[in-house]
Amino acid sequence: MLINKTSYRPNKSLTKYVDRIYVLKHSGEFKLPAILPGAGLELLFHTHEPFLMNNHKCDNAHIICPRNSILHIDESSEVSFISVRFKSGAFRHFSPIPYLELNNQFASVEDIWGA
Repeated sequence: MLINKTSYRPNKSLTKYVDRIYVLKHSGEFKLPAILPGAGLELLFHTHEPFLMNNHKCDNAHIICPRNSILHIDESSEVSFISVRFKSGAFRHFSPIPYLELNNQFASVEDIWGA
């Protein structure tokens, strides 16, 4: 089993909006912990096969924004993604979609910004 995880602070121009950028690569049987409600909004870019979350196959690049339910990531043998964790309320500066419409959604980047 190989786990490689790193976190980065955003550059100065993004610190007002982005809390942290995470990179996670894992091979071998693995289960990520549940994501609790109110955990904020994250933008994920999968660099391997996207995972299943609550039995929903996620797109290659998507947001997660849990508000009133726990999200469970299905067990996978390969997990690899880059995650951008936004500060509370900051995603509104990057999308015209009202924040309430993003709650509990797995919207793809195409759903948010188009092709």
